[in-house]
Amino acid sequence: MKVTVRQLVQAAGSGALARLLSIPKSIGAGYKNRKLPAACEEEVRLYEKARVDLIKKHGGEIPYPGAESYAFPGGGQEAFERDIVELLDQTVELPGEPLKLSDLLAGGLLESDYGALGPFLIE
Repeated sequence: MKVTVRQLVQAAGSGALARLLSIPKSIGAGYKNRKLPAACEEEVRLYEKARVDLIKKHGGEIPYPGAESYAFPGGGQEAFERDIVELLDQTVELPGEPLKLSDLLAGGLLESDYGALGPFLIE
């Protein structure tokens, strides 16, 4: 399944991806997507490392680990923004395939989750 880093980070950051992955699935869908949780976790980890590296590369300061806001006291914010957009627009290949709504054996998704989970779900 192909997704952009942006789609993955948004789904993970909103909690929607964790909710989706925790829902019981049909045997076939569960088997086809058995490697998806670990792959998503690894891609998000790689994104976070690359994001921190870009902040540092462009002279930014991170107030604490995992902070979403940071400062660029010496400039460099525009260059950072160009680079982070390029990173977020990259496509990654995840194992498995989008889940059919009928393969989900229980509820657990919020109405707002469906937008964030676009590339992970099909009707």
